[in-house]
Amino acid sequence: MLSKNKLYRNISSSIAILLTPLITIFLTKYMVGEHFLDYALHSDAAWELTYIKLYSSSIFNHFYTDPNMSAPLSISQYHYWPWRQTALGTYYFLIGLFEKDLLEIFRTYYYSLFPISALSMFLALRYYIRTSTLIASGIGILYAFIPFMTVHHIHSSVSINNIGIPL
Repeated sequence: MLSKNKLYRNISSSIAILLTPLITIFLTKYMVGEHFLDYALHSDAAWELTYIKLYSSSIFNHFYTDPNMSAPLSISQYHYWPWRQTALGTYYFLIGLFEKDLLEIFRTYYYSLFPISALSMFLALRYYIRTSTLIASGIGILYAFIPFMTVHHIHSSVSINNIGIPL
């Protein structure tokens, strides 16, 4: 049986795992705003919308192998940032199961990166570095809103890298 101290730590960590992304969801409106198009649709947005269109319809579609996209068949999706394209494709497909509008899929994807980034930083600090729950939660929430994700006007497929950085 667990001691009271260990039980308390397990319960507080479990609550923090739930609260850290939840607090980030509530803060996203104030930290990022509701006008995601100002942040997300620029530079490589056409490329990103092409990915969304292909992946949301089928998990096996890809820009490089779909003959309707006029890409050469010798190019493989695994040569161009393979883990990121696989993660993006899976994520777009899962969102596409519930949403059919391309911009809504993009909006859901963009806004969901903030709580997922906070959770990944929390897990890294709490379980790899062994910081306290409060410090891991606070830094996780701050990490979700680093200027790289909100100010630099990067296309949001690059933002998925922020989830893997702490882990």
